[in-house]
Amino acid sequence: TQLNGIEEAITQVHDNHLVAYLVSPSFNAESQAIAMSLNSYITNALKESLPLYMHPSVYIPISEIPLTANGKLDRKALPEPELVSSDEYVAPRNDTERQLCEVWQAVLGLEQV
Repeated sequence: TQLNGIEEAITQVHDNHLVAYLVSPSFNAESQAIAMSLNSYITNALKESLPLYMHPSVYIPISEIPLTANGKLDRKALPEPELVSSDEYVAPRNDTERQLCEVWQAVLGLEQV
């Protein structure tokens, strides 16, 4: 909320990803392009103040924070994030990556990592 143009922000974990919901007066139902351009701005600003593991995986623009009848955050009313599928396999690019993949495959009992 310290960034220009962001009035309120909510973060929550969804499927092991940190998701940020951002409220700004410039966001509306058709403003996905604005949100996408803000993505790099927000990411760069967060690099200065937060370690990488604390950065959200997804930024979702919302026009207002949904509230319950009691005035509390209505988490069920927040839009579902579109997370990148883990099925998008990227093959190892060199011998070191191949060796690391083999180790993690054995440790995790997976066919691919």
